[in-house]
Amino acid sequence: MKPRLISRLHPFPPPQILRNVLALQQSVKTLVDDPSEADFQRGRTFWNLFFGGPDELLATLKIGKPQFAFEEVRRDVSLSFPFS
Repeated sequence: MKPRLISRLHPFPPPQILRNVLALQQSVKTLVDDPSEADFQRGRTFWNLFFGGPDELLATLKIGKPQFAFEEVRRDVSLSFPFS
């Protein structure tokens, strides 16, 4: 997932987006030889952080090693606050 390609978020509810990520993962598993190549855990983690809100995102950034690059976090924040 390239965060710079996400310009705005369609108003789907969080469970539907996470279900779509799972459906995409299952589809990709049928196309590749090695099912471990179709691991979408990072994408699910990104969306769970997004739907947790800015407070959860900042709390996650404060503890441990960051899982996402600065550009990904910046895009997450800009999607959370569309006026910025």
